[in-house]
Amino acid sequence: MTKFILVLISLTGLWVDDYPGNITGKWQVAHVDLLETTPKMPLKQRNTLLSYSNQYFLNAVFNFDSDHHFHLTPQIKTMPKGGNWKYDAYKGTINVTESSGIGTIMSIQIIEKSDTIFFSMRETPLVFRMIKKTD
Repeated sequence: MTKFILVLISLTGLWVDDYPGNITGKWQVAHVDLLETTPKMPLKQRNTLLSYSNQYFLNAVFNFDSDHHFHLTPQIKTMPKGGNWKYDAYKGTINVTESSGIGTIMSIQIIEKSDTIFFSMRETPLVFRMIKKTD
């Protein structure tokens, strides 16, 4: 029984490690929108948020290196320029931490819908339609 449990844990660990391989690489933001589940927001506030978000994130590149380093291209003063990423299989999210591993920069829910990948930013009502870059 102990051997069975160890084999099961090993196989589960291998499966979990495979998934981020699909995420590894450069992903460009093709479209910025707000989640449909966001509580009704006044139109002016919604437009301001979308305008600001498009200014900083449209065409931004999320780079998930195979060594689990992370880089983001927008130049936002309050956001660290890099960090480390880790896939959380239980929550279905990618968590990005500061390089020191202490503070969380962002948590990204990966959503696949009709062969399109979306990054839903867990701390905000933002959702990005992504394109995988090939370089």
